[in-house]
Amino acid sequence: MRHACPVIGLLPCRWRGPMAPTSFWRLWILLSLLATAFVALVACGPGDDDDDDSAYYEAAAATQAAAAREEPARETQAAAATEAPAQEAAAAAAETTDDGGDGAGDRMVSTAAIAQSRIIVHTAQMSLVVNDVARATADVRAIAARLGGWIVSSDQTARHSGSIAIRVPARSLNRAFSELESVASEVESLQVSSRDVTEEFVDSESRLKSLRATEQRLLSFLDKAETVEEALLVQEELSALQLQIESIQGRLNYLREVAAFSLIEVELKLAAVTIDVDAGPGASYRVGQPVRFQASFTAPPGVDEYSFEWDFGDGSRARGRGSVLTPDGTRVTATVTHSYSSDLDSPYIVTLQLTGAGEGGRAEGTDSLLIEIKRVPAIEVFAGDPRTVEEGDSSKYAASFTRPSELWDYEYQWDWGDGSPSTIGNPEEGATRVEVSHRFSDYRPRPYEVTFTVSAMSDAGRVSSSQSFTVTVTEGEDLVVGGWNLDSTARGAVYALSAVGRVVLTVLIWLGIFVLPIGAVILIVAYPVRRAWPRVSAFFSKAFSGNGPRPPRPRARFRPRGAPVPFLARQGAPPPPPEPADAGDESAIGEPEAGSPDTGDTAGSDDEPETRP
Repeated sequence: MRHACPVIGLLPCRWRGPMAPTSFWRLWILLSLLATAFVALVACGPGDDDDDDSAYYEAAAATQAAAAREEPARETQAAAATEAPAQEAAAAAAETTDDGGDGAGDRMVSTAAIAQSRIIVHTAQMSLVVNDVARATADVRAIAARLGGWIVSSDQTARHSGSIAIRVPARSLNRAFSELESVASEVESLQVSSRDVTEEFVDSESRLKSLRATEQRLLSFLDKAETVEEALLVQEELSALQLQIESIQGRLNYLREVAAFSLIEVELKLAAVTIDVDAGPGASYRVGQPVRFQASFTAPPGVDEYSFEWDFGDGSRARGRGSVLTPDGTRVTATVTHSYSSDLDSPYIVTLQLTGAGEGGRAEGTDSLLIEIKRVPAIEVFAGDPRTVEEGDSSKYAASFTRPSELWDYEYQWDWGDGSPSTIGNPEEGATRVEVSHRFSDYRPRPYEVTFTVSAMSDAGRVSSSQSFTVTVTEGEDLVVGGWNLDSTARGAVYALSAVGRVVLTVLIWLGIFVLPIGAVILIVAYPVRRAWPRVSAFFSKAFSGNGPRPPRPRARFRPRGAPVPFLARQGAPPPPPEPADAGDESAIGEPEAGSPDTGDTAGSDDEPETRP
């Protein structure tokens, strides 16, 4: 009975027991053939890759050459960037291949083809000094047109400067440099940079090839779409893919363009006008002494912005900007201070470089001077320690100093710090001590600062040294009698009286300003009120009395005829209220007496009271 073989599962076997000799040899031959085919495929793989790479680079070179033939005016310069060596190597490799035809020749052809297809982007920057910026700009434009290039950008915002950028064929780059140099009176700088974009170009082409293949497959899927949903889905993917293709294609076109035409950025500067600069005379100074540098110059018309740089000759520099116009019409730079720490390299050559710019163009000037540095012995000064004196007393002050033999013409100066003139003099020959007297006439809470200075002449000029100390001035003693300090007591009394007087004067002023006017107003208002008060009171009494029974009126007090009139009655004041009547007097309750105002009896008698309006 036949069944599938348990070893390979395809060949039929006649039994389940031990394998037959014929089947064994058949299986062995099949496995040998499969192993041989696998080894052959592995061995041929690298060779095929080399052929594919060679063909790929050759195809890239052919593509670039085709692009150059399509645009004669912008012929590609990627191959020309490698110049003749690569072309000669390619030609030699081709001859070797034709003669020998061996494997080494094939490898040389592949290497030469790769070197010849390199894509190099050249960029240059030039700085030119010209006599006329506008004319130089026009000449640069003409050079670009003559070489088959064009203008990228142009800028001329000032009469004394400008810039222009052009592109010229890469094969004519050296010729462009020569013609641009002929336009300028001086070439300040020339920088050329190269960038190899071959890797980016090859990678972009590979991606583009893959994307185009994917595009063809998507187009075939679009043709086979059976529903609208399928067609829309394929169309969406196709649109995104085409955007990538267009982006990569644009990048490839740009790389071809920048490799074929090199960029040259030209900066144009107007030739500078010479400035007559005076950096000052040379001089001698001692080590560590500050040296002041200031230059004067005559400014050309139209130039008002200046910058300067000092080179002090010891490796240090100082830069600054600006200048000041003096009354005589010249300009001076800002003052710069520098100290030399050593005299080993003396004398030092100090150089000034001055640069100006403005509507009138550029201006430059330079000058130098010689500075000699000498090591001069120092003068040691000791003026004493802080002291205390009494105001108005004359005190003596002494100071000492050293006298190096290399110095002469000694001079000393006392600055007392109280506003009085300084004490200046010359010490005696060989003397190292100075003593003077001074009186501090005014007391002050804080001490005075006294400075003693000694100066002398040297080969490097006048040198000096100084020291300061403080003097505390106290108040003088007052007259004391019986343990009382009359002076201080009198001063205290005067101070106290002055304080009291100030307080009293202040109170009077306030009274005069506020209290008196207010009192006058109160008096003016109170007098009419006082006169009208009885009438107002009576009016309100009647208005609020009501219709009820009136209270009993007090009995009028009668004055006998001939009796003196009371003082208040004479002044018009109402008489005092009458005394209350007795409880048993019924006539005083409810019935007014004769002659009262309620009865209407106005006839007078000798006993009725005297009233005045």
